[in-house]
Amino acid sequence: MAMLLLIAAAPFIFASQLARVVLARLFPQSDPAVGRVTLSPVGILVAHDLFLHDTGPSAARPLVTIRELRAEFGWRELISRRLRSLALNDVTLYARSNPVSQLTLLDFVLAHIPAAQAGAAAPFWIDSIDLNGRIHREALTAISSTADADGRLKLKTTMSGDRKNPSRQIHLELGEVDQLRARSGKNFGKNFGKNFGMTLEASLEPAANGSRLIVQQVAAANAVLAVDATVLRESIATIPRELSGRIEAGLASISGSGEIDLGGEGGGQLSGELAFSKIHLRAPGGPQLSLNVDDASGAAKISSSLKFGETTALTLSRLEVHNSSATIAAATLRRYFPGLPPEISGRLEGGFKNLSIAGSLAPRGPRAPQHLDAILGFASVRLRVPGKSQAMLNIEDLSGATKVVADLDSSLRGAVTIDRLQIKNASSSVDLDAIRRYAASIPPDLHGVIDAAFEQFDLGGSITAAPAGGIGFNGNLKLQNFSATAPAVGGNSFKLDRMTIAAAIDSRIDQWVPASTKIRDGTTKIAALSYGSNSIGNVDALWHDDGAMLACDRCAFEIFDGRIAGAPAYNLMTHEMPSRAIEIHGIDVHQALANLSPDHIDADGRASGSLHLALSREAQLSGDVDLAFDGPGLLKIGEIQEVKEMLVGNVGMDLANLAMRDLRHYPFREGRLHLESAGRNTLLKIKFVRQPKTAADATTPHKEIINGQAVMVGSLVVPVIDMTIPMTGRSLAEILALVSGVHPLIQTVNEPSSEPRPSETGAVR
Repeated sequence: MAMLLLIAAAPFIFASQLARVVLARLFPQSDPAVGRVTLSPVGILVAHDLFLHDTGPSAARPLVTIRELRAEFGWRELISRRLRSLALNDVTLYARSNPVSQLTLLDFVLAHIPAAQAGAAAPFWIDSIDLNGRIHREALTAISSTADADGRLKLKTTMSGDRKNPSRQIHLELGEVDQLRARSGKNFGKNFGKNFGMTLEASLEPAANGSRLIVQQVAAANAVLAVDATVLRESIATIPRELSGRIEAGLASISGSGEIDLGGEGGGQLSGELAFSKIHLRAPGGPQLSLNVDDASGAAKISSSLKFGETTALTLSRLEVHNSSATIAAATLRRYFPGLPPEISGRLEGGFKNLSIAGSLAPRGPRAPQHLDAILGFASVRLRVPGKSQAMLNIEDLSGATKVVADLDSSLRGAVTIDRLQIKNASSSVDLDAIRRYAASIPPDLHGVIDAAFEQFDLGGSITAAPAGGIGFNGNLKLQNFSATAPAVGGNSFKLDRMTIAAAIDSRIDQWVPASTKIRDGTTKIAALSYGSNSIGNVDALWHDDGAMLACDRCAFEIFDGRIAGAPAYNLMTHEMPSRAIEIHGIDVHQALANLSPDHIDADGRASGSLHLALSREAQLSGDVDLAFDGPGLLKIGEIQEVKEMLVGNVGMDLANLAMRDLRHYPFREGRLHLESAGRNTLLKIKFVRQPKTAADATTPHKEIINGQAVMVGSLVVPVIDMTIPMTGRSLAEILALVSGVHPLIQTVNEPSSEPRPSETGAVR
């Protein structure tokens, strides 16, 4: 009998020794130790100074210490693996790294989570757990935090319901939590303390096909963590391998609630809401990839399957991000986008000062597709796309506000309302050989870099998409001070200086359909346009497009030190140009004839008149040019065969030769030029009245042979020139192209012509 009593009393007498044996079997790698242990017959176990040690290189250091552990139970319940309560007071958890582990405490927890097995016994039941203590943070390899080294730790859990699939209530406090209790609603996230704090109210409930995690409330403040990218990649394998170095993340506050159904059809369901403020992320990285988000705040609600898709419902009350930037090497980006043009080389850089998003994503219904309705605002966006030798694209300032309404299905339906889109100070340098890969129509003889830039671009309006009507735009645009230079073509360079265009547009943009394009209040201004040795300046045009006719209400520009003005039009349907009168004011005729054939005909003086042009369906240009000199001038006629033959017919060969000498320097008081189309042959009509002969015109008489006889002559004066000179083999379009200086550019980028040039013949062509 005494022996039985001793056996029965042994657990109470030798409680400390038995506890050490049990701990050694449960945690053989942790060198457990325990101080005094008492066991009461009424079912109360109290243990003092319980220690679990770390493993590996840190084996001599504590991992978990519990100053007091108190467990209450019923003896019958204990046999069925059930405790009524478990209280752990003055608990210290040590967070540290050692040479073989990033976080030894996490390794310990994961190693002692029992694996789920089919048919396994019901889980160990504890009616309630009450843990109070702290987390002591020591040196963590490649991880640092601004939180206190000793953070408050409080955990309360309760179990209820079915024995095999119970409900669990969880209350968790970490760090400085008093600041969280004092903040709620719209004031949450303001005036927090300096230290990290977190609270969690949650429950794990049984569900038909698994379990449901219900988060009644989670809140945190002042969280900052820095970790090396290599360490983080061990847990998140999808982090790009090019991201290297120290990654720092933090937030001022975050709060939320929601539910997650684990298991079931579709892999589970998620619903909840979240609010956060002053999130920042800094990943300086290396030369391949870097990211910086300075300040992000927002609030959102979501309801979706864990596999996001057509059933996802999202309401984004607000998302505001400030002062963010990113850089990525073109070689890195090409890994994810193989179609990136090979001409892009170096580091792509981008960033913005402000970004705001709000809107909703409605799930697909029985008769309706998934629907997106969002508002987007952004300011001071900058972008730099490098080329092999210089930036292909550089945008210094992009700002705007848009609204997007769209149905997300196979049909293209939706609208983008652009309240404001503004780009400032953009530039681009693109090699023509690179463009030719995407635009085969560029002539093969063109090479080199095109440089372009503009001061400002403004766009406002709406873009709509419909399955039948394509994509259309209705709104206003303005391009201000656009300039461009092109490489020299056959010695002829091209430069556009400060072009400004503005218009109200209603048109399809997925493809150009003339009849569906309407442009109102179109204006174009160009400071200067130069090509080769020619240029036009101060272009000022007011124009419109009614869907059939592209017409100028007013168009004027300066050329040859004069001015040309008119109102030309072009039929977009028939490709005809109706005849319109174009006024010519005070042009320098010497400059106008410089590209034609100055060795054959030239003049000093200014002239005014008119130009009439018409283009037929067959692309034949016809019309006339009529110019009258504004005052006296000087005509210079060289060896024009038609002029010489006319003089020979009138006065004979010998006198004709003398007259040709006079025409090389022919001062006139009145002059007129008339050029008119005659198909491939054009007629030039000239009429000049010579100024009276002066003493300066007199020459010393000398002997000439005229009609076989020697006679003394001084000079021969042609008082009036009135003749028509056929310009064979040249159409009016070709002559105007020659006069304007465009013809050499056209000729350079096309196949060489076998037709002789004007300088190669004896006639004006």
